[in-house]
Amino acid sequence: MRSNEQAPLAADETIVELYWARDERAIEETDRKYGAYLMTVAHRILQSREDSEECLNDTYLKTWNSIPPQRPNCLKAFLTKITRTIAIDRYRKERRQKRVPTECTLSLSELAETLCGDSPEVEYESALVGKVIKESSAVSFENNRQTFEKFIPAKKANLIDINCQALATGYDY
Repeated sequence: MRSNEQAPLAADETIVELYWARDERAIEETDRKYGAYLMTVAHRILQSREDSEECLNDTYLKTWNSIPPQRPNCLKAFLTKITRTIAIDRYRKERRQKRVPTECTLSLSELAETLCGDSPEVEYESALVGKVIKESSAVSFENNRQTFEKFIPAKKANLIDINCQALATGYDY
């Protein structure tokens, strides 16, 4: 055989038999036949060559530990499932560790500060203001807004406007 010619690829059944015999050539044959394909599967998920190589090594280890007792009918599908599962787990683990605040998460945290988490004093004052607004429905919208703007934080002014509009129109917002 010439040096630039490669040996023919082993059949899946032969590779599975090598695993069952605990012959390390099984991993070599698996890598020769499916290594590039499995690397592509891992890389499409992980987008990192180094992580994909680690995923491929983990795939070979898991395959070595899974055969026996399992005897897959379709080795390519068996290997693809293992690779995909390992790559997705690694992807989730990496993303969990690197949770960088995005514009959306920052907006949500600002919204949470506005909607909840005020001190008990502010909550109490807001409740009193709401009660007074309901009781003074005869007072015009503009008078209510000017009167209550003095007593509440600026971020609550919008809620006062909504309550005053509800009183003026007779609708509950």
